[in-house]
Amino acid sequence: MQKKGQQGMDRKGLLHRYKERMDIMENQVSMELVDRIYQCHCSSMEEWQEGHPVESWIDHNGNICVRYESGKYWHYKPDGSGFTWW
Repeated sequence: MQKKGQQGMDRKGLLHRYKERMDIMENQVSMELVDRIYQCHCSSMEEWQEGHPVESWIDHNGNICVRYESGKYWHYKPDGSGFTWW
């Protein structure tokens, strides 16, 4: 039986989500997760001008933070289809 929010997710997707959550729980952000965040954010923009990720961390609220070459950083939270950022 699938839990709410897991409908349509295959085994590989479930394992990937589990790994993401473990990285967050351990207060670490894997390079694979940072790359997925970066690709998701870049692909939503017409022209990405912030450069590549240079630093990542988990903030005091449990959000993933990524700083880019421009010096700017965003907070990210996984959602059903990718990430939400602010």
